[in-house]
Amino acid sequence: ISTAKLQKLFPNAEVEGLDFSEEMLEQAKKDLPGVKFVCGDGEQLDEYYAGQTFDLIIYPASIFLMPHQDQALAEANKLLAPGGVVAASVLLGLKEKDYTEMESLPPFKGIIKNEDLATVMGNYFDGVTCEKIKIPLDREKATSIYKIEALSAGAFPGKPYEERQEAMQAVIAEAEAKGLQLVQEWNLLT
Repeated sequence: ISTAKLQKLFPNAEVEGLDFSEEMLEQAKKDLPGVKFVCGDGEQLDEYYAGQTFDLIIYPASIFLMPHQDQALAEANKLLAPGGVVAASVLLGLKEKDYTEMESLPPFKGIIKNEDLATVMGNYFDGVTCEKIKIPLDREKATSIYKIEALSAGAFPGKPYEERQEAMQAVIAEAEAKGLQLVQEWNLLT
């Protein structure tokens, strides 16, 4: 999805995509046959792109899943052209819009301390900006998004996938029963 949007925004640019998931890449190659896609680890960019430079490197909904963010950003810094930009979207968690207490919604743990990513980015790039946004989720979207294993693991770490799915359904049902609006909180970093 992100690659398609970039291609639309920058029609004269050479856009490339990297993902760890073969399944995601298969779908992307079908949707965007003219784009080069690489199956790989976002923490090891130099392994796939050594000697190349990029004007824009983005981590759309991905860097918060990487346990070695510092390494990923160091690699991006090596590949960034002068005047280039690195951007990331970082999931801070699932909340109820007005912060109403919900029994079935635990604090979002995530894999690492995502609130600290702006500071980590500042180690490699000047003038890092951070904007917090909230994205409302209806029942269908919340169910779909939290079927993604890594996202449900952030909400319910340490539980097996099936248990996480049951727990997510309880969260969604509780929000609906109370007439509450679930939102994802994100930091947008550049």
